[in-house]
Amino acid sequence: MLHNIAILITVLFLAKTTAQPNVYFSEQNSQTIRDSINNIKYVNPRKAIQFIFEVLEKYPQDRPNKVFGAAYSSLGQIYHVKGLDHQALDYLNQAEDEYEDLHGHRRTPWLEIDIGNIYFGIGMYSESKIHYRQAFDYFQEELSNGVHYPYQVENFLDGLAVSSNNIALVEIKLGNYELAELEYSKGLNYRRNDSKFESMAHSYISLSELNLKWGRLDRVLLYCDSTQMVIKKENKKISKNAETINLYSGMIQKHLGERMAKLNQESDAHKYFQSAEIYFKSLPVDLTELIATRARIQSQFGNQASALLTIDKGLTIANEQGLYEKKNELLNLKIKLLSSMGYYKESGKVAIILLELNKEKISIQNKDLFLNITLKNNLRKNERELAKAATFRKQLILLSICIVMVLGIVILIFRNKNALSKHKAVILSKDKKITDINLKSAEHELQYVTKSIIEKNEMIESIKKDVEYTAKLIVHESDLNHAIKPLLEKLNKTTEVSRGWGDFLNHFNRIYPAFIKEITSINNSMTIKDLRLCIYLRSGHTTKEIANLTGLSIRSIESRRYRLRKKLALDPKTDLANFIMQISNKKPLINS
Repeated sequence: MLHNIAILITVLFLAKTTAQPNVYFSEQNSQTIRDSINNIKYVNPRKAIQFIFEVLEKYPQDRPNKVFGAAYSSLGQIYHVKGLDHQALDYLNQAEDEYEDLHGHRRTPWLEIDIGNIYFGIGMYSESKIHYRQAFDYFQEELSNGVHYPYQVENFLDGLAVSSNNIALVEIKLGNYELAELEYSKGLNYRRNDSKFESMAHSYISLSELNLKWGRLDRVLLYCDSTQMVIKKENKKISKNAETINLYSGMIQKHLGERMAKLNQESDAHKYFQSAEIYFKSLPVDLTELIATRARIQSQFGNQASALLTIDKGLTIANEQGLYEKKNELLNLKIKLLSSMGYYKESGKVAIILLELNKEKISIQNKDLFLNITLKNNLRKNERELAKAATFRKQLILLSICIVMVLGIVILIFRNKNALSKHKAVILSKDKKITDINLKSAEHELQYVTKSIIEKNEMIESIKKDVEYTAKLIVHESDLNHAIKPLLEKLNKTTEVSRGWGDFLNHFNRIYPAFIKEITSINNSMTIKDLRLCIYLRSGHTTKEIANLTGLSIRSIESRRYRLRKKLALDPKTDLANFIMQISNKKPLINS
C-alpha cells in the first residue's frame, strides 16, 4: 500500500513541476481574453497583433474554440485597416474555418460582413455583395427561429441593419440609387425596432448622403431634419454620446453646405461648412474630409486661391494626425488645382511629395508584413518547443514509473511503443501542416511583392507621363523647361531601378529552388531574358503583368514568348504557360 502511494506522489510531483501553467491564458478567462482583443485591436493595432499571437501560443483549450476564432477574426480586421488585404482575407478564412469546425455547418455572419468589407475595399463589389447578402440571410433566419434573449434580438437587428446598409453602399458604387434607397430604408426599419440613437442617426444621414449624390435636394433637407430630431431627443437625456452627437451634427451641416453649393448659393454653403468645422474640431478624419469637399466647391466657384489655402489647412491636420489616405487625397487635389491654374512647376513639386508619401506607405506596409511573418515564425518555433517539452514530460513520467514498478515493466514497454508510434504520427502530421502553412505564407509573400512592384511601377510611370505631358505644354518656356527636365531625369532613373527583380527572384528561389536548373537542362542556350520570362510564367503571371513588371510593351513580351517556344521546341498544340508550370512542379519543404 505504501509502495503504491509513493508511486502516485512521485508521478504527481513530476507532472506539476514540468507543466508550468500560465494562469491568465486559461479556459476560465475565455471571455476576458476575447474582450481584451476587441478593446485593443483598433486602439493600438501593433500591441494587439503581438497579444493575439501570444494568445494563439499559450491558450490551452483544445481546438476548435471561440478564443482562436476571435483571434483570427481580429487579425483579419487589423490587417484590413493596415491595407494588407491578402493577409486579412487569409486570417478571416482561418477564423471562419475555426467557427465552422466549432458549430458544424453554422455560418458566422459578422465574419461574412468582414470578408465583404475587404472585397468592397479592393473594388470587387459583386463579390462583397454576395457576402453581405449571406450575412443578412443568416441574421434573418436566426431572428425567426423562436424565443431569444433581448441582447440576442438586439444583435440580430443590428446585423440586419448593417448588412442592408452595406448592400446599399455596393448599389451606390454600381450606380443603382433606387436599389440603394430600398436597402437603406430596410436598415432604417430594423433600427427603429432597435431604437439606438447612433443607429437611427446613421441611417438618416446615410439616406441624406445618397439623395445628395442622386440630386434629389429636397429629400436631403428632409433626412437632415430627421437626423436633427434624433439628436434633439438624445440631448434631452443625460448622454455620454457628446462626440457622436458632434459627428452627426457636423454631417448635417456638411450635407446642407453641399446642397447649397448644388443650388449655386456659395455664401450659404460657406456658412454651413464653417458650422460643420466647429462640430468636427475633435474629429480629424471627418474634418479633413470636410476640408477636401470645401476646397472642391471653392474651386468649382472659381476661388482657386482660397481652395489652395483650404487644402494646405487640411494637409496640416493630416500631417499632425498621421492620416496617410487623407493626405494622399488632398495632395492629388492640389496637383489638379495647380495644373488648372498653370502652375506646372509647383504641381511637379507636389507630385514628388506625393511619390514620397506613397513610398512611405509601402514601407510601413512592408514592415507590417514582415512583422506578421516574424510572429508566425516565432509561433511555429514555440509550438515545436512546447511539443518537445511535452514529450520530455511524458518520457520522464514513464521512466519514473518504470523504475518504481519493476513488476509491470514488460506491460509498460508495449504500451510505450504504441504511444511512441502514435506520437510520431502526430508529429509527422504537424510537420506536414507547418510545411504547408510556411509554403502558403511564402507564396503569399511572392504575390504581395509582385503586387507592390506592379503598383509602384504603375505609379511611377503615371507620374512620369504627367511630367512629360507638362513638359510638352511648356516647351517654349525655357526656364520652366529647365526645371522640369531634372525632375523627368530623376523619374527615369527611379523607373530604371524600381522594377524589383532582385526581391522577386529571392522570393521565387525560396519556393522553386530547382526551377532554373531544370529549365536550362531542356535547352542550355537560353539567355538571361529567356530565363526571366520563364520565371515570371512559372509564377503564374499574365503577359500584361509581365509587361508591368519589366517595363516592356505587351507586344515585346509576346515576341519573347514566341522565341521561347522555338527554343523549347514546343508543338503548336502545347500551351507555353502550362508547359512551364509543369517544370519543378514538386514543391520543396520550406523551413520557417
